[in-house]
Amino acid sequence: MDRKAENQTLSFDKTALRNKYADISHLRGKRDMFARRFANHINLLLESKKPRKVFSNKGLLDPRRVYRHSFDDNIFSRTTKVNSSDTTIVFLLDGSGSMGGEVFDKLSRIEVCTVIASAFAKAVKMTVNSEIKVEVFLKSASGHSHKGTTGTDNGAFINLTRIFTNDKNATDFDSILETDTHMPYYLDGKPSGSYTAELAVLPAFLYWAKKNIKTKNMVLLNITDGEAYAVLNDYTIGDAENRTLRMKYLRNLNHLNMMIGGRYSEAGLRNIYGDSIMCVNDSSFHAELFKKLSSILETAL
Repeated sequence: MDRKAENQTLSFDKTALRNKYADISHLRGKRDMFARRFANHINLLLESKKPRKVFSNKGLLDPRRVYRHSFDDNIFSRTTKVNSSDTTIVFLLDGSGSMGGEVFDKLSRIEVCTVIASAFAKAVKMTVNSEIKVEVFLKSASGHSHKGTTGTDNGAFINLTRIFTNDKNATDFDSILETDTHMPYYLDGKPSGSYTAELAVLPAFLYWAKKNIKTKNMVLLNITDGEAYAVLNDYTIGDAENRTLRMKYLRNLNHLNMMIGGRYSEAGLRNIYGDSIMCVNDSSFHAELFKKLSSILETAL
């Protein structure tokens, strides 16, 4: 779709989100390392949930335990039930310009985001053949705040772009790694930078989820540097508005906010995002992340 305003051309195309010229070989190595670590965690969880024979006072009579009847009623056996997957893991990645800053291991914040999402999706493929559903979205907000500049009558806008799904057993995990901090359009043929939409995308996401997510459970993993700033129809969305959005839309939704090299103190982050936060400042996050997700994954597996 092309629109012209003030001699500018706006062409919506999500390929603008990708850096076609980036060398992602180092990201593949990081991704594969974390995929193996995530897979190890998933396999340990699978091992703990294997069907096991337990003994009780009802079930199928176990002939080998009949002799215990005079002093033990647990002479019957049954097999523990194994839950099938009924969970979708959704990644919301912050695509704002500040996510381009380097944090650790020579990775930028957006690269840490994409490595985590790509590694998790690949680990799910390796261990349970994508039985757990994974969706990855990028959040962005137009940096053109004046009406008409981007060809819209209502000024700036926020955007939520789906960049990966394993719903059709997809294996293109590298495409996630190519994601850059841009809007999903070309302005005069060039990519356009992004502010951070943060939780302002939740109304649109939940509307989409209601129609498209078929599993019983859903967990939202929001990965960001914690700073919120966007303009929507000349209305500014900052930290206070972000807090209000969190209280309205995340109150009854399983979620975790991962802060990648955030600019705020943990106390300040909790005031905005609540207690469901995890601050990441080095590459040893995988164990803590999986620990926080384990209770939800127990339902998924």
